[in-house]
Amino acid sequence: MATQDASATDDYFPSSGAVVIGGKKMYTVQYNHRVALVYANGVTATTATHHWENGGV
Repeated sequence: MATQDASATDDYFPSSGAVVIGGKKMYTVQYNHRVALVYANGVTATTATHHWENGGV
């Protein structure tokens, strides 16, 4: 579950020394005790629904 909007990332390319600021956006996702960073263009963000709000479906 992501609790915030996607954040812009900064990328560094050591071969050229170039820094690209805000080139991509990432979500921080938490599932139980695990935390992962995922690219915003690789996921579909939807509003979470608690299981008790939709009859347990």
